[in-house]
Amino acid sequence: MPMVSLAISGILFAVWLLWLWRSGRLRQQRLQTEIRPPHAVQLVLQLCIYVYWSCYWDEVGRRAPLIAGQIAFAYLFEMCLAITRGRPWRLRLAPFPVIFSINLFLWFHDEVFYLQLVVVAFAYLAKEFLTWERNGRRSHIFNPSAFPLAVTAVILMVTNTVDLTYGLDLIWSFYPAPHFYEVIFLLGLVVQYLFSTTMITFSAAAVLCLLHGATGIMLGTTVAPHPFDAAVFLGLTLLVTDPMTSPSTAVGRILFGMLYGMSIFAAYIALRMIHQPSYFDKILAVPLVNLLVPTCDRVSRRLQQAWASVRIPEWRVARPAIIFAWVIFFMAIIPQLKADRADFEDPLPPPAIDLSPVMADLRVRASAFRLVHPKAYAPFAFTEEIRSYTHLASYMPNTASGFVSLGRVLLDFGRRPEAFSALQTAVEMDPQLADARLYLGNALLRAGQPAAAVEQLELALSRAPDNAEVLRDLGTAVGMLGQFERSSELLERSASLQPDDFTVRYNLGAALAGQGSTERAVTHLRHAVALKPRHPEARWQLGSALYTLGLKDEARVHLDQAVRRMPRHREARRLLTAITAEMAGGPPKAAVSGTAVSGTAVSGTAVSGTAVSGTAVSGTAVSGTA
Repeated sequence: MPMVSLAISGILFAVWLLWLWRSGRLRQQRLQTEIRPPHAVQLVLQLCIYVYWSCYWDEVGRRAPLIAGQIAFAYLFEMCLAITRGRPWRLRLAPFPVIFSINLFLWFHDEVFYLQLVVVAFAYLAKEFLTWERNGRRSHIFNPSAFPLAVTAVILMVTNTVDLTYGLDLIWSFYPAPHFYEVIFLLGLVVQYLFSTTMITFSAAAVLCLLHGATGIMLGTTVAPHPFDAAVFLGLTLLVTDPMTSPSTAVGRILFGMLYGMSIFAAYIALRMIHQPSYFDKILAVPLVNLLVPTCDRVSRRLQQAWASVRIPEWRVARPAIIFAWVIFFMAIIPQLKADRADFEDPLPPPAIDLSPVMADLRVRASAFRLVHPKAYAPFAFTEEIRSYTHLASYMPNTASGFVSLGRVLLDFGRRPEAFSALQTAVEMDPQLADARLYLGNALLRAGQPAAAVEQLELALSRAPDNAEVLRDLGTAVGMLGQFERSSELLERSASLQPDDFTVRYNLGAALAGQGSTERAVTHLRHAVALKPRHPEARWQLGSALYTLGLKDEARVHLDQAVRRMPRHREARRLLTAITAEMAGGPPKAAVSGTAVSGTAVSGTAVSGTAVSGTAVSGTAVSGTA
């Protein structure tokens, strides 16, 4: 299908050129060449990104001929459009960075490849007709790559046809490469040194980090696992920094970068809230800040005039000094950017688009490899990456520990049957491996099979008697079987080894409540809520226990939070209503205090039903520690 689209476009170009020849316009043209340094530098740097990208995703190599076809299409379209408009056409390198940029963020499936050519054509039409007077010359308003991408993104969302593209696969394809951040950073230094774009990238990254931290402080959790992902970093390093569509003044570039960072953050949250693909955030933000370029420059000049009026010396910082500051900043944040946030709890609505099965498999293999070879993913560990590349590019385990890692990742991604298979293979390969027994037991816990889980976890405990995770999961499993005394004993041992493990504190509180030790249960449940303030089940369990102790004011606060985050929780809503009525002077509701709190919520459900199998194990325990 792509070849058919390219062939049809070739026929249309032939007709267009024939018309230009017969009208005499083509015959008046003389071949002129123009090589501009920005285009040459962008071509080389983007080509480096494609080469690195292709090392970890075979689809990039398969797509290479189609990208070449788009470049040829861009040259022909630009030439025909210029001659039709009566302008001389020059052979330049400009189409390369335009096409390379578009294909870093958007691929249409082969069946509708013609739409990719429509995006390219629209890029040149926008560049030709959407112009303004700036700095004494006529120039295009919008970034040639970002504007068609943004318009296409809006159309895809409005028409609900995002599935025509590779979508989330394209963004997640950056994930398997261990050093995508570092590669973008090092290549970006070249652009920043040659074209003074450092402050755009620097200020945008700084704003994203500040907003990330601020939401964590205000909401108790961040809205994303990292301040920005590799695709956003690519956008703020090599997309938005186009010299023709960014400010020409130093302060203007700082304002421009800050606005871009804030726009990305706002777009990400807005897209998630309306259940649209959030990976369009870095694309939609570019045209908005392009429109503000004159304003940024104008503010910069006014500030310079104000400084001059009060006789403040003009601030001039050498370009290497700014780059040095950016290097220090990046070195400080790169560990956070690459941190494995398996315990991240997303407070926003679920993503609108899922990964394809092929990309999901690639992500699982990369995640499993990261567990086995974490040094290859350490910041700037290029030597480790090269040494382990053969295994990393197509990771398949061949040892018991490798199958354990694969099983852990499959569990985290909810692929339980495949996880069971991998973990059982690990047990067969090495029956003495404690981790194999541990995670197989954990998988059985998630599947609601506590008796089978206890069998595996007892074997794990005999081989690793001081393993906090084994103690935690075994304590959870026996608690599900109603053995509250032994459950609390095991969980207390686990808590002494891992005092800040949410699941240990949560399940220990439930087990103690099941024994009737409500005061001790409250201590551990308070600790659990302090670790995860947004966890509705923890709030519900704590509120129930506090009500049992007669602490109605505090109980109502926690129950209110539980109901806010889990409106369909009948027991929590019923108990909250009862407490409110009692505090208002109404008659106490014995059914609530007798059944919801001590009978069902704490002793009956917290350990055996909800807390362990429904929330603590499947939602937090394994993904947080595994």
